[in-house]
Amino acid sequence: MKQTFFSAWVLSLLVMLLSTITLYGGYRYLIFTALDDTALGYEFSVSKGSGLKQIAAQLSEKELIRSALGFEIYARLQGRSNQLQSGEYSLTAAMSSEQILARLVSGEVVRYTITVPEGKRFADFWQLLREHPKIIPALANPLALAQELGLTNVSQLEGQFLPETFSFIAGTEDRHIFAQSYQLMQRYVNQRWQQWGQQSALKSAQEVLILASIIEKETALRSEQPRIAGVFLNRLKRGMRLQTDPTVIYGLGDDYQGDIKYEHLRRDTPYNTYTRSGLPVTAIALAGRHAIDAVLQPQQHEELYFVSRGDGSHVFSKSYEEHQQAVNKYQPKRK
Repeated sequence: MKQTFFSAWVLSLLVMLLSTITLYGGYRYLIFTALDDTALGYEFSVSKGSGLKQIAAQLSEKELIRSALGFEIYARLQGRSNQLQSGEYSLTAAMSSEQILARLVSGEVVRYTITVPEGKRFADFWQLLREHPKIIPALANPLALAQELGLTNVSQLEGQFLPETFSFIAGTEDRHIFAQSYQLMQRYVNQRWQQWGQQSALKSAQEVLILASIIEKETALRSEQPRIAGVFLNRLKRGMRLQTDPTVIYGLGDDYQGDIKYEHLRRDTPYNTYTRSGLPVTAIALAGRHAIDAVLQPQQHEELYFVSRGDGSHVFSKSYEEHQQAVNKYQPKRK
């Protein structure tokens, strides 16, 4: 009788042990084995305020994990049930539940980039951010941005932002990218002004930005920027008008349809450097670091004129006669 009882006890113990091993093996399979080793990435969003149960259910629904309950139990056993962070993640069914949990806890969210090209206007920068699907348009209009930055009117926004590639996460508000670009520009131009401003014929860092923006619109060749800066500074020193088409075009606004004519050059605006002396009232585009440096470290020469060859490069001249010859050779007559 005792032997029969002992045999039954041993058998029960073995059954319990096998069951435990089976359950543990199943648990490890659920948590530490990927659902699909060949699966591609998937953008998975965790909303602010989402709880573990809700997140586990969403992961299961998207077929990223084998078991929502298993994921939830594992997170609680690890003491991480309240550590999951909101944001947009790149997940895949080729990741185990353990790896997915680790990523959600780490806050390793997807980052996006947006590039603001040099020479673009503020209006282009504004539109670029408004059209990005991952950026929240929190600012009602450019005036709201100007007020946030402590500027008195919208026209002062032009040229005040550094064209750069910005990294951000989904749901970032446009004001944060504008603020970052603005701060980068103010810091850069003021540092350069402190470094080289005493040697410049210009009066302020803002004048540097204005001239740099003109140079940015005049040439796409960085190698030419210091030389063109030298031309404009030579003209300013001699009291000559800058007579640069990009400022006229900027002043025309929507009236410019892609073809500048003599009547445009005669139309007086605060930006017409054919009718007005000195620099225009504001910058006309977003100037990059190289153009700013070109203004403060211009090429030293006696040239006063330049004209486009039509291939992106320019012909430079010291005299008006030489310039006219170049114009006749390379430029079609304006109507």
